[in-house]
Amino acid sequence: NPLRLLDVSAVMRGGEIDAEGQVVLEDRARQLARFDAHHDIAAGEGAARIAADRIVFGTELQPYEITERARGLVENVRGPIAVGADIDWTRHAIRGRGVVRIDGVSLATSTIPIVNDVHGSVAFDDLFTLTTAPGQAVTVGELNPGLAVQNGRVRFQLLTDQRVAIESAEFDFAAG
Repeated sequence: NPLRLLDVSAVMRGGEIDAEGQVVLEDRARQLARFDAHHDIAAGEGAARIAADRIVFGTELQPYEITERARGLVENVRGPIAVGADIDWTRHAIRGRGVVRIDGVSLATSTIPIVNDVHGSVAFDDLFTLTTAPGQAVTVGELNPGLAVQNGRVRFQLLTDQRVAIESAEFDFAAG
């Protein structure tokens, strides 16, 4: 969804630009993150670092309001995350990587209506396709697709086309 840059300050010196400012949701003017960027004009390349120390999802904000790619994937998200992203570009390509730290988030998916108290970090190797390397790990306080299980440990990989490869999932159930 459209984002805007606000309170931007920039300095151009010796053919290079350094800038910093805020990243906000355009339709709500809600600050999501801060950024700093560097661009070498002659080389046509640069990099930006985006940091959001705390984004809290709930009735006021849902992931699909930031990116439509989240619509239908997760719903009714509640709780805080932190995000760090690195964007690099040249005249020929743009690349984005990032890490999302999840600290007690609850949500629903189209197939699992209750997922509570998720903790962990997810490292995206491509922010534009929302994919990860194998071996991402989170803990899950409760998962309830109709029969509740607690204290989960899940390893996974996010693939293209909103697919997930579950590498392992272990939950405490029936005394172990």
